[in-house]
Amino acid sequence: MLGLMMFNSNALSSVPSGEWKARENVAKWRTESERGNLDAQTVFGSSYLMGYGVDKDEKLGLKLIRDAAQGCGAGV
Repeated sequence: MLGLMMFNSNALSSVPSGEWKARENVAKWRTESERGNLDAQTVFGSSYLMGYGVDKDEKLGLKLIRDAAQGCGAGV
């Protein structure tokens, strides 16, 4: 999980600047998250933690990441 979060942080920082691109990415992660993709849910949560493409909401970001971890049996 930590490795995934580190990867996500690097992936987010390498995206070209521009709010339209950030919101487009977040929309994709939200869709995949709703389909049950736990990796996408982790990235989606990270976007809320960092305020990437959405209004920053650390509480929601942590909830999404925690739910993804529990979904994969991490026992968080």
